[in-house]
Amino acid sequence: MQQLISFSVSNYKSIKNEATLSFAADQRDPSHSSILIEKEQQGSLLPTIALFGANGSGKSNLLSAMTYLKRKYEKLFLIIKKKQKEAKKTAFKESIPDDYWSDIPVFIGENGLLTDTPTTFRFSLIDDHLPAPIYEYSVSIFHNRIWEETLYKKKPSDQAYSLVFSRKLDSIEIANKGIDNYSPDLEIESNNNYYKKVNPLLPCVITELSTINYCRRVYIFLTDLIDYGSVIYNHKWVSEITRSRKENIKELTKIKKAINNHTNNKESYYITQSEVHKSKLLDIDSDAKNMVLFFNYFGCPIIDFRFPEKKGDEIKFIYKNKTINLSEESTGNRKLLGIVFMLLRCFKYGGTLIFDEIESGLHEIIAFKLLDLMNHISEYLAREEHRFKMSHMYNSFIFEYRFYPQLVFSTHNTNLLDPNLLRKDQIWFSQKDEEGASEFYSLSDYPDVRIVDDFQRNYLRGLYDSIPVSDVDVETVISALQDSNVLL
Repeated sequence: MQQLISFSVSNYKSIKNEATLSFAADQRDPSHSSILIEKEQQGSLLPTIALFGANGSGKSNLLSAMTYLKRKYEKLFLIIKKKQKEAKKTAFKESIPDDYWSDIPVFIGENGLLTDTPTTFRFSLIDDHLPAPIYEYSVSIFHNRIWEETLYKKKPSDQAYSLVFSRKLDSIEIANKGIDNYSPDLEIESNNNYYKKVNPLLPCVITELSTINYCRRVYIFLTDLIDYGSVIYNHKWVSEITRSRKENIKELTKIKKAINNHTNNKESYYITQSEVHKSKLLDIDSDAKNMVLFFNYFGCPIIDFRFPEKKGDEIKFIYKNKTINLSEESTGNRKLLGIVFMLLRCFKYGGTLIFDEIESGLHEIIAFKLLDLMNHISEYLAREEHRFKMSHMYNSFIFEYRFYPQLVFSTHNTNLLDPNLLRKDQIWFSQKDEEGASEFYSLSDYPDVRIVDDFQRNYLRGLYDSIPVSDVDVETVISALQDSNVLL
């Protein structure tokens, strides 16, 4: 799996100019150094980022931007694969609506929509797949189409980034160096209208030209971003966790065939994150024990789960003296089930987990315990340099991955502004300027802030900005209510 180094976005919702959220650790900060993810060519990465700010300051918009491409690419990928099966490459133009990118929410300022600037998403990633290359992927959307798209990579032995592919409108360049199993057919295909008409290039390349491993791995990262959002019950994890065992067995058969094909060819094969996600549900009974442990850790006295045997059944929460269906459980416990399930996925297989308003529906102590758990897990992985071996799936497989989970969340819980929980570079703030554009910055941007300072107290006093500001006092409100006969 890949770790996120940084994410940047511009002209998206309340974000006008380029805003960057960076997981790169501040080397000047010695606190909690044991939790950092060490990367030889990149330096240290943060396992967790917490985003604070007033309501409407842009926190949710930034997190939404991180998964916008995931939502659009997944849908586009399915369209492409379906048409490939029908052997109708020339029909792709008709399959993709002309307004496919029209739903992108651009910045609205004092002068209206920001229509003269592309919306740009930029991801910087580092791969755990040795030799651990760094990827830089960027895509710009303008006038309802892909305006520009580039992918660069750099291995530890490289002095500079090398091009994998680039496009500017319909002009496409696919490099012939540094691509696994390069074929001259790539140059022919790159000039084909098929690639010019289908937006964007990344999903098209990996479906048609699977030999381009770098494209495939970046796509896997983008579509594996785990966005829990604020939805509590009717969410993807519900259908995923309740998928019947018969369907899981079918998935196992597919993966086993793929593995046999590769092992028979005596090729080095690394299972993809998507294939791991399919197989993980087969282990749901043993994972249930860890889920119960997580619930107990977060203060819920559950003793077991009962998972559905067929479609239509519900997950059941089993307590000492009663059994409760998922739909009848409390709002907090339903959300907690999603959190626990997603955490288990990240701890086992890596990934970046995104929570918007993590404290919604949950006791504030749960957020404390979640951060404490992430710190201890990260500390363990860093200390032991633990390499997860998934050879238990098939004896013919040894996986050389290190799976490091990452977490980014927004919150209004100022009690988390605790130097015992978070480093300065893990604390980020959002606020709007006079034009209403969101800005994002880290506590480490304040050079005079010391580790011994009371972060929470100083934040609430306005020393770091990013708090609600009002020029209306309570007396003005009371007087207005009286004048309007609301208060008689």
